[in-house]
Formats: sequence, C-alpha cells, structure tokens
Amino acid sequence: MLRPFITRRTILSANMRVFLALSALAGLASAIRLPPQIRSAGRPHVVEFRVKRDGRKASHNPAVFNGSIINQGDQSYLTSAHIGSGTHNVTLVLDTGSSDLWVSDSRKLTVNNISRDEGVNLTYGLGSAIGNIAYAPVSVGTYRIPSQALVIANDTEQLDVEGILGLGFDSASQIYNTTGNASEAVTPLSNLFAQNASATNSSNFIALDLSRGPDGETTIGGAFTISQYLSDYGSVADQPQLPVTPANSTNWSVAVDGVNVNGQSYNISQDAPEGSNATAVIDSGTSLALVSSNLSDFIYQNISGARSCQSDQGQVWVVPCLNASNVTFQFGGQQYPINPLDLTTVQTYSVNQSTTVAVCLGVFTGVGNVSPTLADIPFYILGDSFMRNVYTSFNFGNNTLAGNFSSSDTGPSVQFLSKSNDTNATYSEFLTQRQQTLSKMDASPIDPSSADCSSVQSLLSKA
Repeated sequence: MLRPFITRRTILSANMRVFLALSALAGLASAIRLPPQIRSAGRPHVVEFRVKRDGRKASHNPAVFNGSIINQGDQSYLTSAHIGSGTHNVTLVLDTGSSDLWVSDSRKLTVNNISRDEGVNLTYGLGSAIGNIAYAPVSVGTYRIPSQALVIANDTEQLDVEGILGLGFDSASQIYNTTGNASEAVTPLSNLFAQNASATNSSNFIALDLSRGPDGETTIGGAFTISQYLSDYGSVADQPQLPVTPANSTNWSVAVDGVNVNGQSYNISQDAPEGSNATAVIDSGTSLALVSSNLSDFIYQNISGARSCQSDQGQVWVVPCLNASNVTFQFGGQQYPINPLDLTTVQTYSVNQSTTVAVCLGVFTGVGNVSPTLADIPFYILGDSFMRNVYTSFNFGNNTLAGNFSSSDTGPSVQFLSKSNDTNATYSEFLTQRQQTLSKMDASPIDPSSADCSSVQSLLSKA
C-alpha cells in the first residue's frame, strides 16, 4: 500500500528533487541545466518544435501518430501539441508518472471555456501548477480531440516548462477527480482511445523510445507512438506482459525480479514490503532513478575507484568518469542491462581561472537521500536513466473510458524490449562518448579514490 502522502505528482517531481540534492552538493543554481538558447528567465521555456517523423517506420496503421520527441540533455523528454485555436504549438513534457494536461497561461491560448469555479493545484513536490480547468481542442499528430479538459496554469512554482502531458490513468487525474469523475474530463489518452472504441482493448497502448544524446545537449530523437510500435521494435509485443502491481495501483508500477551487478545478485527481498514483491514505478517524468540506499551502494561500490561522500544534503557517489560496472534489472524472467552512460552524470567545475575539472556523480540514488519524507516508500522509481535502455509499451487494457475503467478481464501492463543487450558494444559506446564529452568540456576528471570526502566536498562547493 502506498502511503497517503505519496501521489503521482510527488513521483513526477522526483527528478527535480534528485537534481536539487545533487546540485546542492555541487552548489548549482538550478536543478536541471538547459541549453541557453531555450532558457528564459522567470518564464516557462518556449520551444517552437514541429513534430517530425522518426527515421524508423512505425508498424500497423501509418495514419496513427508517430512523432519524434525532444531530448533535453537526457533530463526530460518533450513532444508537441496544438491546443486551442491559436497558431503555435505547445511543447509538453511526456510524463508517465502523472495523468493531467496543463499548459502555462503565458502561451495565451484561445480555449473554448474556462471554469472559474473549478480551480486545481497540481503539486509536484518542490513545484506546482495552479489554475482553472478549461476545455479546448487538442491535436497530437494526426489525432484530434474536439474538447479536452486541461488546466491553464496562471501560477507555476519551480516548473520551468510550458506544460506537462500526463500519460497515466484517469484515476490519478486531479482534473477528473475534481469534476466528480465527469466523462468529459478524462485524460487525453482516454479520449484518444475512446475514438477507436470499436477496436479491441489491445490497441489501448502507447510506446516510448527515449533517445540518448551527447551529454548536456538538446537533440531530436526517439519516438512517442499511440496504438502502434516502431517497426524496429515491434517484437516488444512478444515480450512478457508485466501486470501493474498491485492490481488497483494508480501508477505504472511492476514487480522487479532482481538486480545484478558484475554478476553478483542483489538481495532484492530486503526492498520488498512484507508479503509482497519489490516493485518499480516506470516514470518518464523522472530524470534519474530513485532506489533504496542499499541498492545504490551495491551498484556503485562495485565500480573501481568510486567513493561515497556524505553531506548535509545526503549521500552522493563520486565515480571515476571512465569506470563502469555491468548492471542489469530483471523483470518477468528477462534481463535488461543498463548502459554505463546512464549510471553517472558529468558535472564540470572551475578550480581556478585556468583549471576546470570534471566530476561524475551516481544517478541511481537512494530515495532517502533526496527527501526524508520519501525514505520509506516501498518501491523504486525508474526514470529516464533506466528507460533509455528499453523500448517500453504501456498497455491500458480496459482501464480507459472506452473500457469502463475496468481492471478485470484485461488489466494494465507494461512490456520492455532491451536496447542494450550487446555489453561489449555498450561498453565501447560508453568509453567513446564519455571521452568525447570530457574532451569537449576541456576538463580533467578527478580520481575520487585519491581524495578524501572533505576535499571532494570542497571541490564541489566551488561550482
């Protein structure tokens, strides 16, 4: 059972808290570094982006939406939507950890109507979006919803984005719940699936392919598809169906069979609630991964030269930038390796006017190090650092408007297809890209094993 204070909006903000925790150690000014050309002071980012076709073809119906997505430095993934009767597209964060659609009022959208009596406060832990429920036509690719419920946010705190497209269940939608579960206030995905109500519930799915870009750069790649797969990854349909666990969960949470590091099995039973399995929420709105402190230690203590340092903000693993370990997660009896590039993030710091150094920090972090209120949550939160290694299908089954929100017969499930099976090629990619990143930064990586934590902390505080 989830604790009452744990909400999907809390889960969504986990990426922000992770980076705030790591950033606090490094004295950074903001949680996520974004390219200067898309940063705006005090306002949401305005990124004009036209949905493009991915280079790979999607299988099944070619008319169904197949859009490339924006990868903002491996920290967030966005797509484009047309909302209201204006001429500009809105760039939205793709978030499987929440269910509501909201857009900042700075976009000056023309909507059908705004309910002055139905205000919503979408709280994301360290940030929030506050506004009224409105109804407007929404287009995503070739799909069009004539009237979609959304929040026009007139006040946002610590959410420097144009908006968020929640890809979760209606039961977790604050808009849907605020309206008394009105059928006209369901999520965008529930509306889209209802348009194809004559099809079987096996068509009620989305798929995400999150790309991996050069460290810190914004690129266009990967894909977000509705009711179809990319042809390169069509075999995901043959992979084990991982049922959402527990059956009444409002999260995309699935059972985790195990974790292996350099051939050693982690005792995952210590992270499982009594009488249950260890579970993980698969959340594209979380940049990194929140796991138990024991698992975080198990991953990084197996990397040669890695060092754990403690500060007032919590524990951080400092890792030699060119060292790695073989980490695999197991779901449904299948192994899913993690590319070493997704185990650490690179930060650079100026020691003096002539010397810049690079520090690599572990990103599979203990959840208790991020927020004391989350220390005892009985699940992992596997965000983009995990999802870049798999092609993921999120299957709603009958848990939609068209399926009368039934969890019986065909309940929701998740399917993974590994993208990192060739460990030799993956390790070679890691070395090549990491060396290119360090060269581009013109920074010398520190060796954490040769310095004590006080000197590492002193170095980090110079940021």
